[in-house]
Amino acid sequence: MRKPLFALSLLFFLVSCGQEGKNEIRGAGGDAATLQLLSFEDYVTLPALEKFEAETGIKVEVIAFETLNEMRGILRNRRGQIDVIISDGPNIYELGQSRQLAELDESKLPNISNLDARFCDLSFDRRNRYSIPYLWGSTLIAYREDLVEEPDSWADLWDPRFSGKVGMLDEPLDSVGSAMILLGYSPNSIVGEELDHAREKLMEQVAQVNPKCLSIDEIRDGLVSGEVAISMCYSGDAPLAAEENENIRWVIPSEGAVLWVDNFAIPRDSPRIDAAHKFLDFMMGAEVAAKNSEELYFASPNTEATKLLVGSDILDDKAIYPPEDVMARCEFIDAQNLAQRRAEFIRITDAVRRQGGGEPGPGEVPDIRE
Repeated sequence: MRKPLFALSLLFFLVSCGQEGKNEIRGAGGDAATLQLLSFEDYVTLPALEKFEAETGIKVEVIAFETLNEMRGILRNRRGQIDVIISDGPNIYELGQSRQLAELDESKLPNISNLDARFCDLSFDRRNRYSIPYLWGSTLIAYREDLVEEPDSWADLWDPRFSGKVGMLDEPLDSVGSAMILLGYSPNSIVGEELDHAREKLMEQVAQVNPKCLSIDEIRDGLVSGEVAISMCYSGDAPLAAEENENIRWVIPSEGAVLWVDNFAIPRDSPRIDAAHKFLDFMMGAEVAAKNSEELYFASPNTEATKLLVGSDILDDKAIYPPEDVMARCEFIDAQNLAQRRAEFIRITDAVRRQGGGEPGPGEVPDIRE
């Protein structure tokens, strides 16, 4: 899922807290004035953390994870220690359904008025009882302009000219979703005939281009090296890869794309509920949200922050901040029938892997993005 731009800064911050080793709580963790944030690796900026501490006197110590499965494991193993999590919508839905999240107190979140209504009250958390949106983006196509003409359609991932150099995300909800969109179906469909068509379409892709099934890290590395010429990718990861190779470009296909939202939430057993609300409200401040968007290169769901980005490169990037006509062709992952859809999509990708000579997947509940 997205490893944005502040790796070195955040690394310095974590090391300065006196910790070594991945997935360990940075710092003592027992201090009542220290907030424990469970975050995707490199997904918060050091200036935001420093500013929050300066304004509130509350330190933020980060527990980094790479995948949502890993995040769930840490949350389970550190009950009563974590104060804030960052997670995608479907995971927020599942945690809310299992009563693992605290209901938010809007009286402690005055900056919630800054949020764009399009990213609130979504199917995974109606009325935002448990979460607030942090950053959002799409699953799009990234490509090497020195190897591939600018793509226009998901069909370009089926083009035999790119055989052996096509990347597909190793995530059923993304890979099957792209086939569904290409066929003119909703990526949220559970119609049997449409799912069968998607399976056939992906098997056709295996026969025509022998795609590489890759994690987002592998896709970025492949685009940088040229081993991958065209691939599915998450919107903020493509610009990140382009920092290492100026030939990398990205585009939302003409058929549209899946949209996703990453969110802040507070575990129900957090020992610092008030401090957690202060952190959420701080992150919804217009100036902080604008700087996070600009430096991490993901879109902000914050209307007031977007106003501050007028004239910036990121706001002018139509694949990061799509215009309304493009947004109309895109669709959020719906929480309704999510478990059934995941199971069907896993079944499809396992069948496709077997045809391509690969091993079936592990059969576990997949992350939306890894």
